[in-house]
Amino acid sequence: MKRNLFTVEAIRYIVGQRDVLVIPSPFDNSPFTIIEAICYELPFIASDIGGIPAIAGKGGHIFEPTCQSLAAAISRLGNIPFRDLEYPYSAKEANSQWLAFHEENLQDNIFVQGTLKP
Repeated sequence: MKRNLFTVEAIRYIVGQRDVLVIPSPFDNSPFTIIEAICYELPFIASDIGGIPAIAGKGGHIFEPTCQSLAAAISRLGNIPFRDLEYPYSAKEANSQWLAFHEENLQDNIFVQGTLKP
């Protein structure tokens, strides 16, 4: 296990392993780790808490946040078709919407020095 890695180093390390990322968070309302795993097409299993199900969905890769459920999720890893899963979150769609919003608002010139023009 590697420790004290910066974000980019950690992502390269995890993606380079190409195994399964286990996210047993007891709470997580803004799960950037899940978003990064989806963006990098990294298989994962994660706790069914906070904002995780909203982004990851409720497929076979989500488990109740208990030791027993985590152990069961790990034991069925070979049976989860990670590549066939569809997630509610799409990085491409989010990026497209973000770009469209900014292109529209910058084109209309409604942003002036960080504030909305009246």
